[in-house]
Amino acid sequence: MTCDGNALEYCGGPNRLDLYKGAASTATTTAGGGGGPTTTVPVSATGSDGATGLPANWKYDGCWVDNVNGRIMGNEQPDNQALTVESCVNTCIGLGFTVAGIEYGVQCFCDIEITNGGALATNQADCNLPCPGNAAEMCGAGNRMSVFNTGTLQKVGIPVEQTGGIQGWTYKGCRT
Repeated sequence: MTCDGNALEYCGGPNRLDLYKGAASTATTTAGGGGGPTTTVPVSATGSDGATGLPANWKYDGCWVDNVNGRIMGNEQPDNQALTVESCVNTCIGLGFTVAGIEYGVQCFCDIEITNGGALATNQADCNLPCPGNAAEMCGAGNRMSVFNTGTLQKVGIPVEQTGGIQGWTYKGCRT
C-alpha cells in the first residue's frame, strides 16, 4: 500500500510491514519520529494488588488498560495456572526486564516500558482477578493489567507515521 502522506512511497499493507535498513546513527527518537512521544508516568497512589514479598525496589504501579491501541507490554510469557505477582516479577527480573505486568490471572508480560499510549484505568479496582497461585493477590483482569516496576516507569505514545528525516535509509521491500 502507498503511504497516506506520500503516494510515491510504500507503507506496508494488511498484516504486512515495510522494512528499512539504515546506517548506524547516534540520532535520538523524538516525538513524531516513529515511536511517538516518551513520557514519565507517575506511580499510582491508589489501589493495591495485595502482593507481599516483592523484590527490593519493586513497587505496584497501578491497574492499566490494555489493548486499546495494541498491547501495552510485550514479551508475553507462557500462561501459568499457578501465577503469583512474585513469580511474574521474578521471571521478568531473570530475563533482564524492569517492568512486569499481569493480566487475566495467568498472563505475565515483561518489558522496559509501557507502550502504545497505555493509560491507567479510571477505576483502579478493575484489576480484581485473584492470582491462581495466591488468591490474596490480584492479577489484573480482562484487558486490565496489574503493573509492577523498578525505577521510573516510562510510557511511550502511540506509534506515528514517519514522514521525514530518514536520510540514509534504503527501502528493502515488504516483509511478512
